[in-house]
Amino acid sequence: NYFAPPPTEVNTLMFNVQKIMLKLGVAMAVLHNEVACAQHEMSPIYCHSTFSADNNVLFMEVLEKEAEKLGLHALLHEKPFAGINGSGK
Repeated sequence: NYFAPPPTEVNTLMFNVQKIMLKLGVAMAVLHNEVACAQHEMSPIYCHSTFSADNNVLFMEVLEKEAEKLGLHALLHEKPFAGINGSGK
């Protein structure tokens, strides 16, 4: 549900990642659930293309490492499920 609060573990992950990214000088633009179940969105604030590319790679590395610490897995690909609300296929 887009408007429901994220599950506790996911919320912890997103806030941990946001805190680390801010320490690294990268502000995050969004942090919320997506419509489809078990999908959530975070993204760095956009800027010049070369900086944005670096920030995205850094964000993905931080996200994967922090997710592992919490026993979670971050899947960093398009929404993969055809026919499911919010999937994009």
